[in-house]
Amino acid sequence: MVTNFKKIAINNLIRILGLFLKTRKDVWLIGMVDGGGSAFPANCWYLLKYLKTSHPEIKPIVIYVSDSIKEKCDELGVECAEANSIAALRAALIAGAYFITTDLHHDIPNYNPFKGLKIHLWHGVPLKKIYYSSEKLIRINRQYRLRYFIKKILFGFFPPEKYDAIVYTSENFKEIMGSAFKNRNLILTGQPRDDVFYQDVDRVQVLKFLEIDSTDTKIKIISYLPTFRDSDSRDNEYYLLQQCKLADAYLEENNIYIVQKNHSSKLTKSFREGRRIYLSEGIDTQTLLKVSDILITDYSSVFIDFLHLKRPIIFYPYDLEEYQSKDRELYFNYFDEVITPGPKVRNESELFEVIKNIISNEQEAKTQLGKSLDFYHKYHDGKNSKRVVEEIKCRLYQSN
Repeated sequence: MVTNFKKIAINNLIRILGLFLKTRKDVWLIGMVDGGGSAFPANCWYLLKYLKTSHPEIKPIVIYVSDSIKEKCDELGVECAEANSIAALRAALIAGAYFITTDLHHDIPNYNPFKGLKIHLWHGVPLKKIYYSSEKLIRINRQYRLRYFIKKILFGFFPPEKYDAIVYTSENFKEIMGSAFKNRNLILTGQPRDDVFYQDVDRVQVLKFLEIDSTDTKIKIISYLPTFRDSDSRDNEYYLLQQCKLADAYLEENNIYIVQKNHSSKLTKSFREGRRIYLSEGIDTQTLLKVSDILITDYSSVFIDFLHLKRPIIFYPYDLEEYQSKDRELYFNYFDEVITPGPKVRNESELFEVIKNIISNEQEAKTQLGKSLDFYHKYHDGKNSKRVVEEIKCRLYQSN
C-alpha cells in the first residue's frame, strides 16, 4: 500500500514538472524489472552492455526492483535508480528515451507520458499470439476493463499502440508485430540479446556455475527450456526424464548433463539429481544457450534465438491441444518444418529415443536449421544492439 501511494505521488509530480523541464537526448532509461516471464530482461541487458562499451556519450540509467539486478549493474559500472524512488523521479524528468521488454508502466513505473521516446524491445520472437492478436487476452481485457481504467488513472498505463519504436527480427514478422501492437512504428534491427551468439562466452565459468567439471572437454549439455502456462503451474511442477529409468545410465555413459530452466522458475534454489540439473533464476538464459549442445523446448520462442548457433533442437509439445485451447494460440502451424525445425515428440520414451539418435548422428539433425534461421532473422551478424542504438539516435536528433 505504501508503495502504491509513493508511485501515485511520484507519477503525478512527473506529469506536472515534466511539462516544464527539458529532457536530455543522452539520458536513456533502461527497464530491468521484468523479462516477460523471467526475472532477467535479456534484451535490455545486452543493449545496456553495448552502450557501456561502445557509446560513452550516452548515459544509461537502469530502473530496477531486484537487488540482484542492482548488483549486476553495479559490477558493470552503470547508474541505477530504484523504481518508485526520488532517484527514479529525477531520471524520468530528464530522460530522452525509455527501453523496456514487457510494458512501460511495469518495467519503468515512473515515466513522463508526454516526453521521451518509448522503445519496446519485446522479449522474444512471437510464436504465441500476443496483445491484440490474442482473443484470450482481448477477453481478459474486456472482463477487467473497469479495473484497468482505474489503474490507468491512478498508476499510469501505456498502451501498445503508443510506442515510438518496436523492434522486430524479420520481414516475416512485420505484419504480426504491427497488428499485435496496433502500431506501425516498427524497426527491423534484430534482438539485442542475440548478439551474444556471435561473441565469446566463458564456457568454463558457466560449467563451474552449474557445478560441472569444467576441465572435461567431452561433456555435452542438453538444455530443456519450456514456456509458461497461463492456466496452471504445470511447467513448474514437471521435471524432465524423471520417469525414464534408462536415462540415468545413458547420460552417465555418454557424459551428458540435462539442464532444466523453467520460463518463470519458482525454485528458490537450484538442485541436482545425478546428471539432471534444475535451475532457479540464477543464470542468464542466453549464456546457457551458448554452451548448450542440444535444446529441448515446447512453445517457447527460445529456440528461435538458439537457431543462430545451428545446433540440434527437439520439440516436446506433450500438451499441444490443451495448451492452444487453455493458454495461448499460435501464429503458425506448429508441425511446419520451417517453423519448428526438428523432431517432435509427445512423451518421454520418444524423447529419450530422439536424444540417442541425435547424439549418434548430430550433423543430420541440422539440415533444416538454415531455412528457419533465415525465416526468423534477417540479421546473423551480432550487430543488433548497434542497429537499435543508431536507429534511436537518429530519431532523437530528428525530433528537434
